[in-house]
Amino acid sequence: MNIKMRYVTTRKNKDGSLRYYWQRKGFPLANLPADPAERWRIAENLNRDADGAVLQEVVDGTIGWLIDEYEKTDRYRELAFESRRVYDRWLKVFRQMWGAVPVQGISRRIVVDFAQSLEKKPAVRG
Repeated sequence: MNIKMRYVTTRKNKDGSLRYYWQRKGFPLANLPADPAERWRIAENLNRDADGAVLQEVVDGTIGWLIDEYEKTDRYRELAFESRRVYDRWLKVFRQMWGAVPVQGISRRIVVDFAQSLEKKPAVRG
Protein backbone atom coordinates (compact mmCIF):
# COMPACT_ATOMS: atom_id res chain seq x y z
CA MET A 1 0.00 0.00 0.00
CA ASN A 2 1.36 3.39 -0.99
CA ILE A 3 0.27 6.27 1.27
CA LYS A 4 0.67 9.74 -0.22
CA MET A 5 2.63 12.18 1.91
CA ARG A 6 1.78 15.88 1.79
CA TYR A 7 4.07 17.91 -0.45
CA VAL A 8 6.31 14.95 -1.31
CA THR A 9 7.14 14.73 -4.99
CA THR A 10 9.25 12.29 -7.00
CA ARG A 11 11.57 12.62 -9.95
CA LYS A 12 12.99 9.81 -12.00
CA ASN A 13 16.70 9.18 -12.27
CA LYS A 14 18.18 8.03 -15.57
CA ASP A 15 18.21 4.44 -14.28
CA GLY A 16 14.46 4.59 -13.50
CA SER A 17 14.85 4.83 -9.73
CA LEU A 18 13.15 7.69 -7.91
CA ARG A 19 14.40 10.72 -6.01
CA TYR A 20 12.12 12.21 -3.37
CA TYR A 21 11.62 15.87 -2.51
CA TRP A 22 9.50 17.93 -0.18
CA GLN A 23 8.15 20.75 -2.31
CA ARG A 24 5.79 23.30 -0.81
CA LYS A 25 5.12 26.74 -2.27
CA GLY A 26 6.89 29.47 -0.33
CA PHE A 27 9.44 27.11 1.21
CA PRO A 28 12.82 25.85 -0.02
CA LEU A 29 12.88 22.52 -1.83
CA ALA A 30 14.18 19.75 0.43
CA ASN A 31 15.81 16.53 -0.73
CA LEU A 32 14.36 13.49 1.09
CA PRO A 33 15.97 10.09 1.73
CA ALA A 34 14.97 6.95 -0.18
CA ASP A 35 14.20 5.07 3.05
CA PRO A 36 10.38 5.32 3.45
CA ALA A 37 10.35 5.59 7.26
CA GLU A 38 13.03 8.29 7.33
CA ARG A 39 11.38 10.10 4.39
CA TRP A 40 8.02 10.07 6.23
CA ARG A 41 9.59 11.38 9.47
CA ILE A 42 11.40 14.23 7.75
CA ALA A 43 8.39 15.18 5.58
CA GLU A 44 6.13 15.24 8.66
CA ASN A 45 8.62 17.47 10.50
CA LEU A 46 8.84 19.82 7.51
CA ASN A 47 5.04 19.94 7.23
CA ARG A 48 4.61 20.60 10.96
CA ASP A 49 7.16 23.42 10.82
CA ALA A 50 5.61 24.87 7.65
CA ASP A 51 2.05 24.63 8.97
CA GLY A 52 3.06 26.78 11.93
CA ALA A 53 5.22 29.18 9.96
CA VAL A 54 4.19 32.65 9.06
CA LEU A 55 5.49 33.34 5.59
CA GLN A 56 7.18 36.68 5.27
CA GLU A 57 7.96 38.35 2.03
CA VAL A 58 11.69 38.19 1.40
CA VAL A 59 13.13 41.59 0.56
CA ASP A 60 16.10 41.88 -1.79
CA GLY A 61 19.34 42.64 0.00
CA THR A 62 18.34 41.01 3.30
CA ILE A 63 19.84 37.96 4.98
CA GLY A 64 16.67 36.02 4.06
CA TRP A 65 17.16 36.96 0.41
CA LEU A 66 20.83 35.95 0.57
CA ILE A 67 19.88 32.55 2.01
CA ASP A 68 17.24 32.07 -0.71
CA GLU A 69 19.83 32.90 -3.37
CA TYR A 70 22.30 30.43 -1.85
CA GLU A 71 19.67 27.65 -1.81
CA LYS A 72 19.25 28.10 -5.57
CA THR A 73 22.92 27.35 -6.26
CA ASP A 74 24.33 24.06 -7.52
CA ARG A 75 26.78 24.07 -4.62
CA TYR A 76 23.89 23.91 -2.13
CA ARG A 77 21.78 21.43 -4.12
CA GLU A 78 24.73 19.06 -4.53
CA LEU A 79 25.46 18.77 -0.80
CA ALA A 80 25.33 15.27 0.64
CA PHE A 81 22.07 14.50 2.44
CA GLU A 82 23.50 14.71 5.97
CA SER A 83 25.44 17.88 5.18
CA ARG A 84 22.30 19.44 3.78
CA ARG A 85 20.33 18.56 6.92
CA VAL A 86 22.90 20.43 9.02
CA TYR A 87 22.95 23.38 6.61
CA ASP A 88 19.14 23.52 6.57
CA ARG A 89 19.00 23.57 10.36
CA TRP A 90 21.43 26.48 10.55
CA LEU A 91 19.89 28.37 7.64
CA LYS A 92 16.55 28.15 9.44
CA VAL A 93 18.14 29.62 12.58
CA PHE A 94 19.75 32.41 10.54
CA ARG A 95 16.44 33.19 8.80
CA GLN A 96 14.63 33.42 12.12
CA MET A 97 17.31 35.55 13.76
CA TRP A 98 18.32 37.83 10.91
CA GLY A 99 16.02 37.17 7.92
CA ALA A 100 14.77 40.75 7.66
CA VAL A 101 18.14 42.38 8.42
CA PRO A 102 19.87 43.99 5.43
CA VAL A 103 23.09 42.19 4.50
CA GLN A 104 24.93 45.48 4.95
CA GLY A 105 23.75 45.52 8.60
CA ILE A 106 25.82 42.44 9.48
CA SER A 107 29.30 43.44 10.57
CA ARG A 108 32.33 41.27 11.18
CA ARG A 109 31.92 41.90 14.92
CA ILE A 110 28.36 40.48 14.86
CA VAL A 111 29.58 37.34 13.09
CA VAL A 112 32.51 36.89 15.48
CA ASP A 113 30.26 37.40 18.54
CA PHE A 114 27.79 34.84 17.21
CA ALA A 115 30.53 32.30 16.45
CA GLN A 116 32.04 32.76 19.91
CA SER A 117 28.62 32.27 21.52
CA LEU A 118 28.51 28.79 19.97
CA GLU A 119 31.82 27.72 21.51
CA LYS A 120 30.15 27.12 24.88
CA LYS A 121 27.29 25.05 23.44
CA PRO A 122 27.48 21.35 22.65
CA ALA A 123 27.33 20.35 19.01
CA VAL A 124 23.82 20.13 17.61
CA ARG A 125 22.96 16.62 16.48
CA GLY A 126 19.92 15.75 14.35
